Amino acid sequence: MRTGRRTCRSARPATTWTHDLDESGERDTLRTLAASPFNKLRMCVLPTGQMKPPLVPFAGEDPHGLDKTRFDPAFFRHLEARVRDLCDIGVEADVILFHPYDGGLRGVEDMGRDTDHAYLRYVIARLAAYRNVWWSAANEYDFNRAKNVADWDDILRTIQRLDPYEHLRSIHNGTRMYEVATLYDFTKPWVTHQSIQHWDATLTGSWLLACPKPVVIDEISYEGNIGKRWGNVSGPELVDRFWEGMVRGGYVGHGESMTGGQGRPWIGNGGTLRGESPARIAFLRTIMEERRDGTVLRYLGRRQPAHVTAELPPGHGYEVELIDAWNMTITSVDGVHRDRVRVALPRRPYLALRMTRVGCR
Repeated sequence: MRTGRRTCRSARPATTWTHDLDESGERDTLRTLAASPFNKLRMCVLPTGQMKPPLVPFAGEDPHGLDKTRFDPAFFRHLEARVRDLCDIGVEADVILFHPYDGGLRGVEDMGRDTDHAYLRYVIARLAAYRNVWWSAANEYDFNRAKNVADWDDILRTIQRLDPYEHLRSIHNGTRMYEVATLYDFTKPWVTHQSIQHWDATLTGSWLLACPKPVVIDEISYEGNIGKRWGNVSGPELVDRFWEGMVRGGYVGHGESMTGGQGRPWIGNGGTLRGESPARIAFLRTIMEERRDGTVLRYLGRRQPAHVTAELPPGHGYEVELIDAWNMTITSVDGVHRDRVRVALPRRPYLALRMTRVGCR
């Protein structure tokens, strides 16, 4: 399971976890990630419009007196320190360079091409030396009405030209993921992988057929309880989407948007994960990392038949196991099976079959 050079079980962004300069909160985020199954975090450089952070990337008076051609070294020293901390615990920093959430406050959505390039030169010079960096040209790029596809092409080509280390590069779509997804043309040569926002992981195979680059569903909805439909799926639903995407050859990003209790929602601020899905995703990670040549994995999803018949590759015997994705159990099916196997099921959802060629463990 590799995206470019690195394995990927992504955590959805704690997008602004570094902006408040909250040492205690940042340490909580790092401890949570270190204990989690996730090894990629999406995070913004630019603040969002509603924020009043103590430091911003640019020199001058925030928000209306910024000089976007000059940069604040203190902000970037802090950002570098957190990127280095992520590297120390084995987490990739998917650095989001632009976003459409400024609301016109600082004018960062429409700085002009020359200023965009100056910003890219500075950020890449500061962060490219860290081996765990990925570049996300934008979060929900198509929500930015000041830029068109040609502008994003230019930004991605500029990232490629300025980065001597060829870090992974992509761009993330928005556009009402439940109705339509305006995906960037990932076949373009300056993109290394597909960064997708969409709720339906079963489309992973079609995305791979359309573009033979790794699919990372960076936003597939979040386990939580907020009013937005993308932020209130249950733990079982999110785990189901992880299995659907990963058995089809993709990578899926986790996110949590819990309100109430202690702390703010993870997706904006980091902190502590409180949902039911991370432990089940850790179990899935183990299943995927144990796969070897000669292993066939079939996910049954939400269907609940009394039994299932699976065809086996010819010429070999197979050991068969029944996996319960939610209860995190693995049960052997007696015998060595050839050609096909019929397995009785316990009539509950989120089951999978693992069929391993004899002698391949």
